[in-house]
Amino acid sequence: MIHNINTAVILASGYSNAFDIPSCLLKVDHQTLIKRTVNILKNRNIHEIFIIVDYKKDLIIEELENENVNFIIISIYTSTGTMKSVSLLEKYLNKDYLLIEGNRPISYINVNNNTWINIDSNEQFNKAIDVIYSNINRKISEKTIQFITNYLHQAIGTQPEEIRGIEFSGGMTNRNYKITLIDGNELQIRIPGAGTNSLVNRQNEIINAKSIAALEIDVPTFYFNAHDGVKIAKYVKNAQTLSKQTSGITNNMENIVTILKKLHSSDIKMNNTFSFISIIQDYESVIITKTNKYYIDKKYPNFSERKEKIEFLNDKIQQLKSFSLCPCHNDLVPENFIKSSDGKFFLIDWEYSGYNNPFWDLAAFILESELTSDDEQKFLKFYFQRPLLEEEYFQLNFYKSVQDILWSLWTIIKELHGDSFGNYGYKRYERGSNLLKGLDYC
Repeated sequence: MIHNINTAVILASGYSNAFDIPSCLLKVDHQTLIKRTVNILKNRNIHEIFIIVDYKKDLIIEELENENVNFIIISIYTSTGTMKSVSLLEKYLNKDYLLIEGNRPISYINVNNNTWINIDSNEQFNKAIDVIYSNINRKISEKTIQFITNYLHQAIGTQPEEIRGIEFSGGMTNRNYKITLIDGNELQIRIPGAGTNSLVNRQNEIINAKSIAALEIDVPTFYFNAHDGVKIAKYVKNAQTLSKQTSGITNNMENIVTILKKLHSSDIKMNNTFSFISIIQDYESVIITKTNKYYIDKKYPNFSERKEKIEFLNDKIQQLKSFSLCPCHNDLVPENFIKSSDGKFFLIDWEYSGYNNPFWDLAAFILESELTSDDEQKFLKFYFQRPLLEEEYFQLNFYKSVQDILWSLWTIIKELHGDSFGNYGYKRYERGSNLLKGLDYC
């Protein structure tokens, strides 16, 4: 059975005179066929992946250099097909494995014959783009709609015939969908992204969300499953989700500050203290388990040194007179703020909530909104109504550097589960490292 298999072999050594590159490197919807296959396998928790290569092997190895896969290099493509190379696997594998052709744009591991195609010619490649890939996308859409329909029925008793429409409404970490019912009511369902439940304590989230409801700064929630992380909430009609472009607008910034000060000054009880030191250690453990103990330092040079400095400075910061803990959101990307048509602001998605230093939230909003220097000063002035002390600036900059490094680890984990973020993680690590190197205890 597929769910018992954690190893896959991709045959990518074949030659086709129809193309001047291996056919597995052809792109469909801006992604190579082989990278798409690797991502799908990882998304199904198949992380031990062997790829048999020969013809223009360097191009394939370069394409997958950050994917933590194993390459088996052979020299037979000119005389035989890739299936011959299966016989070479005996010395590498002595267990069951999934065998996949590298040039098939599969949608799921258990697909039917209408949703795959060999790509050995231009005619087949054109068919893959024009017919097969659209079928895959439609099948994914149909599968998601069916899942949501069944989930709504089981969770809150909504009958399938009561649903008028289901629309994707965005999300990077999670997938959010708008549900329109025939009576005119609208709901939003949040489905956690791949690997998210291994990064988030859902029990903390559900308990904290109940406390936060008393502040009336979150959208009302009807259902929350602490096991799988699925949440069903009220859909705010005609709402505007803030972005990097809109979060720095003066009126928006003032309303955001109002929410943050209400949260930070509240006496609500939270179930946990947000410890980024523990989270870094947890993320490290997850990555090492799925790869090896050298993987992070290879991907992010000098990570171990950065981690030591973070731990040292964190101990020092906790001794500062201005250090304090309060209820915090801890994930202030601008997209977590929404503005209703009547101008009311909400702060959503409390997955990382817990007691923390309020400077963490301030640093997060500044970083994730990519505020200019002038807008950062304006934001801090709105919040504090006074100039900051030197040790307060130190805390702010320290947490900026930590967050960049922390979320760069998060990126690795998401990619190990099949997501693709390009050089996003490395750029955050580099920015955080540069800021951290310039910080000395004040």
